[in-house]
Amino acid sequence: MRLSWEKSIIATLNFFDLFDQPLTQEELFRFLYNPPAGVQAEFLSVLDSGMGKWCETFCGYYFLPGRKEIVEARRRRTVDNDKKLKIARRGARLVGWVPFVRAVFLCNTTAWQTANPDSDIDFFIVIRHGRIWLARALVTLTLSLFGLRRHGRKVENRICLSFYITDENLNLRPVSTSAPDIYLVYWLSQLLFLGGENAILASLYGANRWVQELLPNAFNFLASDEATYKSRTKRFLEKMWGAGYGDLLESQARSAQLTRMKMFKGPKGAVGDGCRVVISDKMLKFHEQDRREEIREKWLKRVV
Repeated sequence: MRLSWEKSIIATLNFFDLFDQPLTQEELFRFLYNPPAGVQAEFLSVLDSGMGKWCETFCGYYFLPGRKEIVEARRRRTVDNDKKLKIARRGARLVGWVPFVRAVFLCNTTAWQTANPDSDIDFFIVIRHGRIWLARALVTLTLSLFGLRRHGRKVENRICLSFYITDENLNLRPVSTSAPDIYLVYWLSQLLFLGGENAILASLYGANRWVQELLPNAFNFLASDEATYKSRTKRFLEKMWGAGYGDLLESQARSAQLTRMKMFKGPKGAVGDGCRVVISDKMLKFHEQDRREEIREKWLKRVV
């Protein structure tokens, strides 16, 4: 059942308030949680009627009553997030040249513009089916050589490579936690496409249309003008490693990485314990510190 305009606005503001994130009017409409069917004019009318009651505005941002200070917090984060975005685009260009990489997305705090100065930069990478282990090894090597990969205590402005999926496994609903997995819903809606094949962008949206059940205004299906990384070298290596020899390299990469994971006793967890960690030939997801359930409970206490 759809929420009323008022309840939808309040639910949306409450979610983003958990991250000290005020929203512009455009952002608020785009990310409305489970809103009623209707035109934007109705939304604006209800929003205006709620000013001073269950919503406030300052400098073009909207937030919950008494939370004006988060506007300045968002402004302060802008400079740091812009710096991180430049690093992310550079990293994406490097990753994009790796064979079998189909698309690179920015996710989590930098994509949401809520990153702190000392935080890392999270990538979500789509790999051609059947080459996830080989591509992961090459991506890790590439960013390590350029000093961009997060490892050990080197976290600030380093790229975290914790989430890979194949281009035949784009639906992320199977890794949802308890419904509604509010964090995953908003996580998907705020992925920032850094480069790759526009066909993957459209396929990702198409495979996750279930998100539109809750966020009908969130997805933008327009093609991106970000770079499509294709070179003669990449095409040559994909052709050379596309069949038998590539299968051998994939098997070797898989064996080596699994051995290393066991050696360092991590990461732990699997589908079924909150979907924090998934290790398979279709998905590699390493989120041991998964706060989705915690965030969901905090949000529900506010809105139910």
